[in-house]
Amino acid sequence: MRHSNTEINHHPALKEGEKPMTTVHLADGTAVKIDTEDWWRLIEDGFAGRWFMNGKAGQHQYVRMRCSRNRGKNNATVARLIMRAQPGTVVAYNNGKTTDLRRRNLRIERRDGSVSKLRSRARQQRSLSATLMIS
Repeated sequence: MRHSNTEINHHPALKEGEKPMTTVHLADGTAVKIDTEDWWRLIEDGFAGRWFMNGKAGQHQYVRMRCSRNRGKNNATVARLIMRAQPGTVVAYNNGKTTDLRRRNLRIERRDGSVSKLRSRARQQRSLSATLMIS
């Protein structure tokens, strides 16, 4: 499937517990991974512009999208759209790869570097569950 100067390939989940994944091939040849459900949500929400890498070579580069729905700006960072990040927060990449936009690789942090309350609460609940299972 082709979409706004990119090639799109949808892949089924290969292992139990994994989500179906979509690979977006950018015009410069970069392959970007995204959960298929997030791909379709972006399309349904009207974010269907051309994807591209933004940033200087040798520095952090981020996947961006041309769009008119981003609070009056012409471009949006795709990871922020996926995570629905609010002003005052940043999206961090667990494995350091800014082309891996699957949710399991993304987390929201406050600009001061602390993890958001929502994320911290989820970690506490998992920890509590593990403790209860051991007891």
